[in-house]
Amino acid sequence: MNELSQKRIVAVKRALPPVWYGTRRGRRTTTLVGVAALALLWANPVTCWFLAPGATARWLTLGATAVALVIYSGVFAVLIAATDGVVGLTEEDLDERQLAERRRSYALAHRLTAYMLGGAALLVGIVASAHDILEGPSVAAFTFLIAAWASHKVIPHLVACWCLSDAPPSDDE
Repeated sequence: MNELSQKRIVAVKRALPPVWYGTRRGRRTTTLVGVAALALLWANPVTCWFLAPGATARWLTLGATAVALVIYSGVFAVLIAATDGVVGLTEEDLDERQLAERRRSYALAHRLTAYMLGGAALLVGIVASAHDILEGPSVAAFTFLIAAWASHKVIPHLVACWCLSDAPPSDDE
């Protein structure tokens, strides 16, 4: 790991209370907050479907996206502190254990994302059978794609934070 990355990780750890990243309960609570931020992004297509076009849909969508980004920036800071930067480092900077951990969490996350997108596709198919989906607002489709892309990028980090175990107790204790 290069020196600049190590300094950034130490700075993030100093800024956060250790109970957030040092305990399983804190990491899992942080993960649930991250899931809530992702849920805000998934609420945007529904908002746009029912309210677009109009200023209400625009402001609700922009507001929910801004809140989700602010929330997730805090979640990502805790994740970096908890994993010692494993999620943000290149593969060359990781040891074998960290690399295996990252690959395991990414595999699980991609399975979860596939199930989630399959469920979303099923829901769209059900809605399409009842309504002419092509008559819906195009912004709903656009925000749906943004939510799907964000899920693909964010869920691996949330899974890594959720699955991370506590450090083994030291020999002095």
